[in-house]
Amino acid sequence: MIIDVNAFLGHYPFRSLRGNTAESMLQTMDGNGIDYALVSSLHAVFRTPLHLAGKGISIDCLFSPQTPAATRSTKGASDPWNETDEIS
Repeated sequence: MIIDVNAFLGHYPFRSLRGNTAESMLQTMDGNGIDYALVSSLHAVFRTPLHLAGKGISIDCLFSPQTPAATRSTKGASDPWNETDEIS
């Protein structure tokens, strides 16, 4: 079993990237024999609030032909730009 722990989805604001959609990532994974990927959002790096970036990944995974092995809910997630949020 091969797991890619450095995968990302989304748009990078400084140059065009290929393969940054869920569909193209699955094709690349299949072509390279990768079984699972831990995916992060590039939107989370360049955009606030963070929970919106996480929702994009959740939607991509929801419509993916493969079921994710693990997901993280953004409900109750702390937003570091909003000091009133608490981790639940």
